[in-house]
Amino acid sequence: MRKLIEEFQDIFQAPKELLPERAFDHAIHLEALSKLVNMKPYRALNAITINDKFPIPMAEELFDEVGGAQFFSKLDLLSGYHQIRVRASDVPKMAFRTHEGHYEFLVMPFGLTNAPSTFQATMNEVFKSSLRIQMCVWTRNSRLFGDVVTRERLAVDPQKIEAIRIWPQPTGVKGVRSFLGISGYYRKFIKGFATIAAPLSDLLRKEAFFTWTDTAQVAFDKLKQCLWTSPVLGLPDFTKNFVVEIDTSRVGIGAVLHQGGKPLAFYSKKLSPRIQATSMYHREMFAITQSVGKWRQYLLGRKFVIITDQRSLRKLNQQTIQTPEQ
Repeated sequence: MRKLIEEFQDIFQAPKELLPERAFDHAIHLEALSKLVNMKPYRALNAITINDKFPIPMAEELFDEVGGAQFFSKLDLLSGYHQIRVRASDVPKMAFRTHEGHYEFLVMPFGLTNAPSTFQATMNEVFKSSLRIQMCVWTRNSRLFGDVVTRERLAVDPQKIEAIRIWPQPTGVKGVRSFLGISGYYRKFIKGFATIAAPLSDLLRKEAFFTWTDTAQVAFDKLKQCLWTSPVLGLPDFTKNFVVEIDTSRVGIGAVLHQGGKPLAFYSKKLSPRIQATSMYHREMFAITQSVGKWRQYLLGRKFVIITDQRSLRKLNQQTIQTPEQ
C-alpha cells in the first residue's frame, strides 16, 4: 500500500542517551551503621536515608508574591526527576529486581527520600537569574496547586472541587479521613471549617464507634456546599493594613484575615474539651493568639487591627498577665 502519512516527530524529542550533568547530582547519604536492602519501592532505603533540610517553598508564600501581577506562567517538566542524574557512587543503592533481570537507576527516580529537595535545588539554580522578578506569559489566569490565580484574587479550581461535590458518603473511618483530607486543603476558603467539620472529625477518635448519624450527614453535605460556593479570596497588599476578625463558639474558633472588607483567608480550629470548658474570655483570647500565630508572616512588624466582640479584651495591654495566652 502506498505510504501517505508518517509519524510526526515531537518538537522536543526524548533524549537518546544519559542526560547531561546538572548543577546538582542526587546523593544518598545513609545513616551510620545502617544495612542497605535493595528493593522497590524504596521504603527500606528511605528509612535509613538522612533527610535533607533544603527548604521547599510553600504554596501560600508563592500566592502572596503574585499579588498585582498582570501575567502568569507555569512550566511542567516531562518526568522532571528523571532529568537529574544520581551520583555515580550512589547508583548501586537503588538496584532493583524484575522478572527480566537486575537494574539500577542512573537518574533520580520518583518516590525517593530527598528527591524533592534535590529537584528544588536544581530548579533554584536553573532559574536563579529569574527568581523573584516578573516574567512574561500569555494567559489571564493560571491554575496552581489546585487554585486559580489572577491578578487580584485567588479562587478554588472548579475542576478540583467537582471531585468533592460527587464524593460518596463515607462508610468508615478511612473514608471520612480521606474526605477531610482533600476538603481540608481548601479550608482557607471556608469560614468556620473546623466547626462545620466537627461531627466528622469526632468519628476519627479512637474510642469512637463509627456510626453515620444525621448530624454527620448534615456536616458532610454542608462542607461540600461550602466548597462549591466558596468565596473568592483577595491577594495581600503589603502597603495596606491587615484586619483580623475573631469569631468564637463553644465548639471551635474562627477568624478571617481581610483588607478593606475583602477576605484574604479564613482560619478555624476545633477546641479541645479542656478549652471548651473555659470562659468565653479565655476562648476568645485563645482564638486571638492562634489566629495571630497562623498569620504571623503578614502581621509581624506591622500595625494591624483585631476585631472581637469580647469587650474585656479591649484593655488587654493594661491587664495583668495571668495565662499563657496573655
